[in-house]
Amino acid sequence: MMQCQREEVIYQQLSDIFSKNFIQTIGQQKLQNNRRHEILEKRSDGVRLVLEVRLFPVQYMNKDLEMITLQDITDSCHLKKRNLSLKTSIVSGQRLGKMVGKSHIMKKLFSQIIDLADYDETVMITGETGTGKELAAKNLHELSELSGKPFIIVNCAAIPESLFESSFFGHSKGAFTSATNNKAGFLEQANGGILFLDEVSELSLSMQAKLLRVMETGEYTPLGGKTRYAEIRFLSASNKNPLQMVSDGLMREDFFHRLNVLTLEIPPLRERKQDIPLLINDFIERNLSKKIPNRNIPDYVIDQMKAYHWPGNVRELFNELRKFFYTGKMINIDYSENSVETPSLPFLKTGLTLKDAVSQFEKYYIDRALSLNSGARKKTAEMLDITPRTLYNKVIQKSKK
Repeated sequence: MMQCQREEVIYQQLSDIFSKNFIQTIGQQKLQNNRRHEILEKRSDGVRLVLEVRLFPVQYMNKDLEMITLQDITDSCHLKKRNLSLKTSIVSGQRLGKMVGKSHIMKKLFSQIIDLADYDETVMITGETGTGKELAAKNLHELSELSGKPFIIVNCAAIPESLFESSFFGHSKGAFTSATNNKAGFLEQANGGILFLDEVSELSLSMQAKLLRVMETGEYTPLGGKTRYAEIRFLSASNKNPLQMVSDGLMREDFFHRLNVLTLEIPPLRERKQDIPLLINDFIERNLSKKIPNRNIPDYVIDQMKAYHWPGNVRELFNELRKFFYTGKMINIDYSENSVETPSLPFLKTGLTLKDAVSQFEKYYIDRALSLNSGARKKTAEMLDITPRTLYNKVIQKSKK
């Protein structure tokens, strides 16, 4: 921590190792009977540290003494500051990692992800297919203290029961006929980091029991090898209702509770349709290097997109966009201009002053937004990025004209 060798520290005074400010702060905290505090300290190489200092009264040879323990909490302090900064930026921002959204429900989700990233506990991520559960898991990893450690993704639906132990625990050379080399399993690969169990509901009861033991003890035994220990944070995801699976006898109750210490639910696209234009722009930006033709998407097509229920969520939206950019057609969206009634546009009339034209356009655009949101003013205000009060005042003002 202070880059001192053991022999350089033993029998030395604190003043020989730490700065005068550090010693003075310790003395002040003792007078205030404060047993835990944080101190900024500068190392000999100029690096600044945040140290957690704890004081413990002890007796030694009938003498009352103070034992001091120190812990370097610099990284965790920096992480907390970064996450606080991220939370603040979410209020005005529109993305977290590769997740995109400006709707209230997505900003709430972004804040939840930042909060859960701080904890060293299991998180079960639920949501329909195509909502972005893997992106949420990646954000939990990137925002945690384990961001520089392994992040291993396992598609549980692709692991047959006969290969479960070899895949997760690994095997030693000669453990079975085709084991010509040592193989590191998922647990060894994820040691010190995060193991993400995607489609965890596809694991059999037997496989769940074997993983549960690892989660509870950290111990596992590679095929043909000796018992090992792994320190892993487990994240999981499922597009099925895990409680219903427990009720149906398809998931062990103890396995569910161990995975479900913390929960994160990803909303379906139909509950955040105001994010569709933002998702379209994100898709275009992601695919700039793939030579996908960049077609203009007319407003009436976007209106049809907002009217569609999107059972496949963001994945289905991106697939429809790929088809549209390559062929000019979509499968589930009526992309023909005749499919939407084109309203008269009063702000295009000749003879209007600029002020009157702007006023007419604002009224038209607000009416259109209210129609898209079935008259829901709160959702409309979010879509227009104004407060509900501002929207109310504008509606009243326009109705008087």
